[in-house]
This record gives sequence, C-alpha cells and structure tokens, in this order.
Amino acid sequence: MVDDKTSLIKKYFHKVKAAIKEAFKDSLNWLFSNPPQKELNATRLGKLRLDIKKYLADEMKEIDRLVKKVVG
Repeated sequence: MVDDKTSLIKKYFHKVKAAIKEAFKDSLNWLFSNPPQKELNATRLGKLRLDIKKYLADEMKEIDRLVKKVVG
C-alpha cells in the first residue's frame, strides 16, 4: 500500500515538474516575443508579472490539478 502511494506520488511529481518546466519555457518565449518597451520600474514589472500569469493561466490550472491529486 505504501509503495503504491509512493509510486503514485512520484508519477505525479514528475508530471508537475514537467508542467512547471514547460510553463517556464513558455513564459520565457512569450517574454522574448513581447519585450517591455520601457525601463522596468516596480509598476511595469508588476504589470509584466500579471501579463505572464494571464498567459500561463491554463498551464497553472493543470499544475494545480496535478498537485491536488498528489496531496489530496
């Protein structure tokens, strides 16, 4: 029973890790395709973070779903 749960956790951990890696790559690609037009001050950086968060919304939902399976 413990081995089954450990195996399941490892399986989902690798899926979560892969999803995070893919989301990071996507965010970098998006950022390089949409570079900031002005110097990044605190306000612009905050907006950029929100833009990236919106861009990665689907990937974050998938990561959340996988994490819930692991911890739930």
